[in-house]
Amino acid sequence: MVLQLVRGRYPVEWDGAQLVMGLDRFDVSNGTPHAPGYWLYIAAGRLVRALTWLDGTASLTLVSSAAAAATVALSALLGRAIGGRLVGWLAAGLVLSSPFLLFYGSSVDTYTLDALACVVLLALAWHARPGGPEGLLAAAALGLAAGFRQTSLLLFAPLAVVAMARSARDLRTWLWGAVVATGSVACWLLPMLVEQPGGLGAWRRASDELLDGSVAQTAFFAGTADVITRNMTQGGTYATIAFLPAAVVSLVAVGGLLLAGRRGEPPGPAGRSWPRRTLLPALAAVPALVFLVVIHFGKAGYLLAALPAGVLLLLAPAAALAPSARRAVAVCGIVVCSATAAQFLLAPGIVPASLVDDTPLFLTSSVNGAPFPFTAAAVADSDRTTSRQLALADAFDPARDVLVWGWLNGGERYRHATLTLPEFTTSLVRDSTHVHTARAGRWRTDPDTTLEVPPEGRAVFVLARVPPDLEVLLAAGTAQAVDLDSGLTVWVVGPGVTLLGVQVVEGDTSV
Repeated sequence: MVLQLVRGRYPVEWDGAQLVMGLDRFDVSNGTPHAPGYWLYIAAGRLVRALTWLDGTASLTLVSSAAAAATVALSALLGRAIGGRLVGWLAAGLVLSSPFLLFYGSSVDTYTLDALACVVLLALAWHARPGGPEGLLAAAALGLAAGFRQTSLLLFAPLAVVAMARSARDLRTWLWGAVVATGSVACWLLPMLVEQPGGLGAWRRASDELLDGSVAQTAFFAGTADVITRNMTQGGTYATIAFLPAAVVSLVAVGGLLLAGRRGEPPGPAGRSWPRRTLLPALAAVPALVFLVVIHFGKAGYLLAALPAGVLLLLAPAAALAPSARRAVAVCGIVVCSATAAQFLLAPGIVPASLVDDTPLFLTSSVNGAPFPFTAAAVADSDRTTSRQLALADAFDPARDVLVWGWLNGGERYRHATLTLPEFTTSLVRDSTHVHTARAGRWRTDPDTTLEVPPEGRAVFVLARVPPDLEVLLAAGTAQAVDLDSGLTVWVVGPGVTLLGVQVVEGDTSV
């Protein structure tokens, strides 16, 4: 499988590092993983790790890649059922070649489970018939999907309701659906609360803090105007990038329809009822897209909740093509899928770096995410950066040296250090405040303007660039640059020195 060939040795993103640590100690109040927990994903990773030779990162990545593969297969089957063989193959190719699916399918993250939930519930809603089991299966699938990503309850509930409405014959079936959904939620919620230190109260506090720091800041009904605008712009930009390949194929199909209409050719059999068949894909794609654009766009992975359904929706014109026009659209699909797959495998970013900020297009603006580094190169670069940090273990003493990262100055690798260097005390400085301290998988949040080191200890700052205050310290001889064998340069200061707005002092470094 391609995803396993390009998978990262270490988690690519901050959240991924927390998920791996959650395999050994599940505690959302400790950020292992972050709230609301994703307990079924952790449980699946534990099962893979127990049954194989794989480590935690590889086990969770295997779960993600398996979900991505299942999404592609089901997209092909559902596309064929909805629009015929051509739509099935096009849907599979466009979903498979999406850089976002490939990126998150080759790393530790839960987003491919969203894509799988989307296509499973969409298939159940499509195939539901009066008296069939599809409604109850959809209720169960919805409850289980929430164990992987809790937002599934919000995004995919309409599909489950449609599946129930098309299969339920009486009120009793609806009641059974509620029982099944509740039971499927309970099968992961109860063990999660048992494992969570502090139980329900701790889980709710951590989840509320997450909502206050994310959704409450960006939602159109709660955030400030500039934050709302930035969220909508970035969400819309990423959505455009994600669905542009399918849109190109769709435009070619529309051209084929117009040309066939001028020639008086009848539409293909699957196209005669396509207007009715667009409703379910729209019902699956629109809530997810509205959520990320209007409520909260956290990262590109959110788009996977809408990817399969959005692709099927955009392929509507292809289902109505006359036989004479299908070959041209198939060739277009092959070219587009090959190009997007090549972007992931060969390019540093989805948008060429030469175009970034050189044109007025919103797709090329770095503020909106360009060049969108969701590629195999980004996975490899993340591995190299994490590997370079491992040299800190050979150069410094965990009994006396505290490793420090600066927010927006290399700090995106801080959580990776808490995973790969657990014997060290690690700290994160943000906005002239020492905000986090971690050791041995435990994380303490105690904002302060001082940074504690052991008696006769040192603070080792791991920074991506030299800030002005560090230049002053280097000139005065109160900071020392240390070049590691891995090529990483770090800066060492002792007690009494202030750097990044925090003063290094001797004190208690326990977590």
